[in-house]
Amino acid sequence: MNIKNPNRKIKFSASLSMFPILFCIISCNGPRYAFIAIGTAVIHELGHIIAAKLLKINISSMKLDMLGARINMGSELVSYPREILLCAAGPGANILTVLVCLLFIHSETVAFVAASSAVLATINLMPIHSFDGGRILSSVISSFFGTLVSRRVVDITSAICLSIVWIISSYLLLRVGASLSVFIFCISVFGSVFLARDNEIKPDEVS
Repeated sequence: MNIKNPNRKIKFSASLSMFPILFCIISCNGPRYAFIAIGTAVIHELGHIIAAKLLKINISSMKLDMLGARINMGSELVSYPREILLCAAGPGANILTVLVCLLFIHSETVAFVAASSAVLATINLMPIHSFDGGRILSSVISSFFGTLVSRRVVDITSAICLSIVWIISSYLLLRVGASLSVFIFCISVFGSVFLARDNEIKPDEVS
C-alpha cells in the first residue's frame, strides 16, 4: 500500500452542530468538569491518531461535530483487522487513563477524570453506527458474512442500544432532573443515525 505524502499535516475543522451539546454540558456540569470531559475526548482521539501512525494509516482530516470527532482517511483502503485496531485504540486510551487515575485518586477532580474516561469508553464501545463499537462489530461481521449482513446487524444493535440509553436518560431527567446532556446527546445521535442517512459515516471514517 502506498501512502502519498505521509508527513503532511492533519486538517482540523469543527461543525456548528457541536456547540449546542458543548453548551449543554457546561450548563449542567460547570466549566471545570466540561473541560475535563473535553480533555478525555482529546485523549480518545489521540489514541486513534497514535494507532493510525503505528499502523501506517494516513489521516487526512479530523472534524468535530455533535457526535464527537470524525477521522477521515481519504481514499485509503484499510483491512478489517487494521480497522478494528484503529477503532479500539480510542476506547483503549480512555481505559488506560482510568487505570492511571486509579493509582492516583486522591481528589474529586481525578475521580471525575476517571469516571468521564470510563463513560466515554463505554459509550464508544456500544455497537452503534458511527461509534467505535459499531465499526468494530461491522468489521468483524463483514469479514465473515459480508457488508450487507453487517449493516443489518448493526442497524438492530444501534436501535436497541440507543433505545436503552434514551429510556434511562429520560427516566433520570424526569425523576431527578439529571442527565440532560445525555438526553440531548441521544436525540442528536438518533437523528444522525436514523433520520439523516445522507450524513451517515463513510467507510473511510472512524469516530
